[in-house]
Amino acid sequence: MEDQSALPEKKDPFAALRYREFRSYVGMRFFFTFAYQMQAVIIGFHIYHLTNDPLALAFIGLSEAIPAISIALYGGYVADKTEKRGLLLKIFSGVFLCSVIMLVVTSKQMHSYVPTSSIVPIMYGMIFCIGLARGFFGPATFSLMAQIYLKNFIPMPAPGAALAGKWHLSLDLQ
Repeated sequence: MEDQSALPEKKDPFAALRYREFRSYVGMRFFFTFAYQMQAVIIGFHIYHLTNDPLALAFIGLSEAIPAISIALYGGYVADKTEKRGLLLKIFSGVFLCSVIMLVVTSKQMHSYVPTSSIVPIMYGMIFCIGLARGFFGPATFSLMAQIYLKNFIPMPAPGAALAGKWHLSLDLQ
């Protein structure tokens, strides 16, 4: 008969979900990403409806990507130096404020106050501000995930963690 102690211990793939902080983190990432994707589709549809120009859709991506990419390094620095939950609260507040401004500007009741020709530039400006917020969002959330991981001493929660662990091991061996 085989010795039972020689068998490798089976690891629980859901161990990370037993921690309330990690569940909150995953839920926050999921719902923010889900809401953002819905908003992106609606904004694209509305801007195309107003302009009937496919190039206007390209400017949506450009007006968000330029600030997000250009501020990402500084966002990482700020995320490392500040309290993560407070930074995320500021990011969510900024995105919410921009979303509300776009909602108000595009509502039918505001057509008498806001000329139709200025709706698209205002929306591009708000998309630019959301891009700035996303430049801080990525570094802040990954930094928060590292804090949660180190605090609870759980297996790395990301699906690509095995690859990342091998990469770190190869760096340690060299």
